[in-house]
Amino acid sequence: MDAVRQVSCSDRAALARETARFVADALASHPGRFVALAVGDSTLPLYAGLDAIGPAWAGRSIMPVDELVPTPADPDRRFSARLAAALPGELRRRLIPIEVEGDPQLRAIALDARLNEAARGETRIDATGEEHPPAQDAIIPPCPRISARS
Repeated sequence: MDAVRQVSCSDRAALARETARFVADALASHPGRFVALAVGDSTLPLYAGLDAIGPAWAGRSIMPVDELVPTPADPDRRFSARLAAALPGELRRRLIPIEVEGDPQLRAIALDARLNEAARGETRIDATGEEHPPAQDAIIPPCPRISARS
């Protein structure tokens, strides 16, 4: 997965399937406690098929890539809320919002503790069916350039 590749998709449904395939491959080949997903009008609809990935999600949390600062007055505008609304029901319980209020160092310590708690005791199963105990974080390489043709 280290090589960048370009994929052309015929429509939004094909793009969503390619996104799910890319995430599945990344989950199978990279250990870690969390997956950070982009929150944007073009990416959110693509996450609807992610629940089909199944046991590869064991021991992993989902987070938005970033969060708005300062926090919006309307909680539904937060990136975490928008991501939760876009995720399939099975994956919503894995979402860990990014807290931006208060001391950044204390927030980072609290986030690390929440990720450890979420991953504790869950065994990850890779694409071959092999089981892996909870692992440390890994960086997933950049997503391939994928686009839908109009």
